[in-house]
Amino acid sequence: MKGEKLPPVTMRLADAAQAIGVSRSTMWRWVTDGNVRGFRVGKHWVIDLESLRKMLGPEATTLLRL
Repeated sequence: MKGEKLPPVTMRLADAAQAIGVSRSTMWRWVTDGNVRGFRVGKHWVIDLESLRKMLGPEATTLLRL
C-alpha cells in the first residue's frame, strides 16, 4: 500500500474533455445539463470522474486511461 498511487477522482474540465476527445463546450453542456457532475475550484471547473464514467459507460476506462 505504501507508495501506491490512487487514481484521481476529479479532473479539470478542459483536461477531461481532451482525454475523451470532446470539446470543452460539449463537456460544459454535459455539466449544465446535469449529465456530469462538476464544480468550481478557484478559476477552474473540475469534473467528478465517477459521474463521467457512469455517463460514458463501459468505454470510459479506455477513454480516460485510468
